[in-house]
Amino acid sequence: MRNRECRLTTRLSIEAAAGTIDAAGRQHLDSCQLCGEALLVGDAMRQLASITAKESPMPPADVIWVRSRLLDRKKLAADAARPIAFFEKLAYGVISAGWVAFLILQWPLIQTWLTGIQIDLAEGFRTSHSLPLSFFWTFAALSVITAVVMLHRVEEGARG
Repeated sequence: MRNRECRLTTRLSIEAAAGTIDAAGRQHLDSCQLCGEALLVGDAMRQLASITAKESPMPPADVIWVRSRLLDRKKLAADAARPIAFFEKLAYGVISAGWVAFLILQWPLIQTWLTGIQIDLAEGFRTSHSLPLSFFWTFAALSVITAVVMLHRVEEGARG
């Protein structure tokens, strides 16, 4: 284990601060690592102590306070938005399940309607089957719900 104490450290630090180190002290500083490190730290501390408020890299206290308040508010807003984000995801899941169920349940009607389409150059477009009105109402309701949820998300994104 190394000796981390030197009896001359304090005296040499005081002399270095006053600028009165003699030749014997300089010779000791060249040979003693502990005193040399103490002198470097002392110089650095004196330089820090001499920095005026105008030279200080720290912003004023009121700026730090305002920034901390803004960060607190931002965190509170993020915490408050967490349940909204959860319910948005839940809404997307319910809407997706609604579309899947609608298409699965209505697929036989859609397939029948598609196979009944006839295109004739002379008579044009005809179909031998029609889709029930409930198909169109369900399709319209799912479309409106999807659009409302998507527009809500776009509006929230534009707001910030």
